[in-house]
This record gives sequence, C-alpha cells and structure tokens, in this order.
Amino acid sequence: MSKTRYEEMIRELDVRFGLPADSKLTWPHPLPGGTPVYAQWINRLNPDTHARWISGTVNSCEKGDDGYRYHILFDNEEEDHGLHEKSVLHRLDYDKLFKQK
Repeated sequence: MSKTRYEEMIRELDVRFGLPADSKLTWPHPLPGGTPVYAQWINRLNPDTHARWISGTVNSCEKGDDGYRYHILFDNEEEDHGLHEKSVLHRLDYDKLFKQK
C-alpha cells in the first residue's frame, strides 16, 4: 500500500469514528478514576483498529497544556496512556452522541 493511500485511509477512519460536529457533553472533563468510558484506540500502524471507540475505565487523569490526558484501561485488557480528552467520553455521553450520528 502506498503512503498516500495509507494516509487517506487514516483520514477516512478519523472522520468515520469522529464525534458529531455539534457534540454537547453531559459529563465534562476531567473524569475521575473508575469512570466507565468509551475511548478511541489510537494506532496509526493498524488501520483496522485505528480510531475505533472501545469501552474501558479511567485509571487516571492529568491536566496538560492542551487539556486533560487520560490513562485508560480498556475492557479488552489493553491500556493506553496519554489519550487526549477529545478521545475519551463517559459511556452515557457516547450512547447519546452516537445514537444521534
């Protein structure tokens, strides 16, 4: 696969699994540890899973220069550190937003 086609696929996934443009969150950031969430699995090396929303739990949250960053423990036993707040939604917000989409 060419680099150009790969980058096109990543952009398509970002749009496909992105939030609706008029998203309004009921559960604002920061979300405390133990909160059930959906978070985007960010893995540009694997277009089959990149940008998909996966259920999990907030392990911790830190304030950064560009917003909050989360350590997420996914229900599939994976984890991710440093996920930006735009990639983390309370499960109730996820259910509400993606029913609209």
